[in-house]
Amino acid sequence: MKTFGLFFGLQFLFYFLVTLNFRAIAQARYGWTILTDALISAAQFWIISKVGRSADSLVALCGFICGGAGGSSLGIYLSKKVFRKRASADATN
Repeated sequence: MKTFGLFFGLQFLFYFLVTLNFRAIAQARYGWTILTDALISAAQFWIISKVGRSADSLVALCGFICGGAGGSSLGIYLSKKVFRKRASADATN
């Protein structure tokens, strides 16, 4: 369960960041794009170090797959909330 949790968390974080990044790029939000690009790079480096040690396991693979799906879903949900507030403020100006 520990291996599944680790790999789920790694992919969840990565896909969450990628989803936020796509949305930031699509809406031309430079600050968010720079922040999420930097976090994606840091996450990739950290993920590579973790995967290299224990990627032999089917449990790790399942955690990786489920974490990616969950991270994308949460990224869409939260980015809609974060960027909608900004869009509302922009529309009133």
